Amino acid sequence: MENHFFASEPTTITITLYRELFNQLDLSELDTTQLLDLAALSAEQAEGLCHGLMLFSGLLQKNPQLDADGWEQLNHYLNATAHLVPSLCNLYGRALREMEACS
Repeated sequence: MENHFFASEPTTITITLYRELFNQLDLSELDTTQLLDLAALSAEQAEGLCHGLMLFSGLLQKNPQLDADGWEQLNHYLNATAHLVPSLCNLYGRALREMEACS
């Protein structure tokens, strides 16, 4: 498989790529129950990631001194969150629209 991702690409480009890949998922094969599950799980996971961001914000306000490993872990979490939240929200909407189309 050819790798089109390079570490030097700006995060916004990789977020767009990630979202486009999620958009290519064929939801028409799923039944109404599966679509409802997908929508609910997508919303729940996006909400959980946002709660994690709020937790980190509070922790950093109380103790802003992280070691290099802590900053690296935080960077990975924030990068993953930046990729997942928009894709999960989009997937939630797509699942709901596909469910409506099935009705």
